[in-house]
Amino acid sequence: MQKDIGERKVKPGQYFVLKFDFSQVRSSPNLTEANETLIKFLNFSLEEFYETYAAYLARDLADLCQNIDSEEPNISLRRCAESVRGAIEKGGRLAGIEGIYVLVDEYDAFPNDYLELQQTTGEPKIDWEGTAVGFTFKSFWFTVNITAQLAKPAYL
Repeated sequence: MQKDIGERKVKPGQYFVLKFDFSQVRSSPNLTEANETLIKFLNFSLEEFYETYAAYLARDLADLCQNIDSEEPNISLRRCAESVRGAIEKGGRLAGIEGIYVLVDEYDAFPNDYLELQQTTGEPKIDWEGTAVGFTFKSFWFTVNITAQLAKPAYL
């Protein structure tokens, strides 16, 4: 984000910041458990976002957290973006806010544990293609991309 501010792509205070740090997601050889962990992590990041911005969105935190779908974090993200968009459209004190800036750290930290790579030493990695955890990860990032494309600036 500092780079975008430095390059004058983003002005400080122009966006709400939604953070995802994938180095915090614990991988598991059990793909069902890995999927549950990923879903909890993604939804927890959205919950932290709501805790930070509930007052700006003029909504109760518990009400905002009702937008979090316990099984489909991509739906949770769309609802979050819609909540912010709706609050911005009402104008008032959010007149200078453009949308959501998605800040991602260690994007590949979690999926790297599941990519099937050529075996050099030890056990081969697990391939998550066609699994629930692979679907959750891909559908979430597909939703990020689509939601960003629907926004006027290229940020959620």
